[in-house]
Amino acid sequence: MATATAVRDYKEAQGGIVRLAERELRLFLLGLQFQDVISTTNALEIFMPALVAEYGEIGAAVAVDFYDELREGSKAAKPFKAVMGDLPEQKAVQASVRWAVGPLFQEEKDIDLTTKNLTGLTDRLVKQTARNTIFHSAQKDPSKASYARVPSGSRTCKFCLMLASRGAVYANEKKAGKLNSYHGHCDCQVIPMWDGDEYPEGYDPDSLYDQYVSLEVAKQGH
Repeated sequence: MATATAVRDYKEAQGGIVRLAERELRLFLLGLQFQDVISTTNALEIFMPALVAEYGEIGAAVAVDFYDELREGSKAAKPFKAVMGDLPEQKAVQASVRWAVGPLFQEEKDIDLTTKNLTGLTDRLVKQTARNTIFHSAQKDPSKASYARVPSGSRTCKFCLMLASRGAVYANEKKAGKLNSYHGHCDCQVIPMWDGDEYPEGYDPDSLYDQYVSLEVAKQGH
């Protein structure tokens, strides 16, 4: 079972990797001429896939160790080692970049919003390879692995509450793929589980569902 300490340490490790990536992004942005939107976009379409690949691979290596450590403490009987997940495709990263720089194409260029978009994009894409590592390792694990989407931030959005409330989903179910969707600066952690494992400490799908319903009711009341 994943302890609260293990989940926290894993979250902090992934967060540290993202902070390094965002620092490199900000340094890169200092050298761009935002008034020249086309050259800025072209430069980012080259820079961002490399940035995501570099730090995504580091995060994936941490995820491999995390998966294997939890598996060793589980009742999984058949031997297996985690496999590194796929990096986001270059074309997908470039398409996201073009979305992120959209505010630069407005009559009054919004550099602050563009920077916010790019940092959120960096957070999501760098973490995605680690999340893919857990998800795809669970799919290939011969000991029938599942995983839970565990919120770990001080506040959790309605989208994440809804997905996290599904509980531990077997990774080979078709619908499980929907749980592998995230937004920028999402603090949800992907926690692998095996038959006989208890839920991670502090993770209560029923409570998460109640929170989701409460937000839905409040929304309809307005």
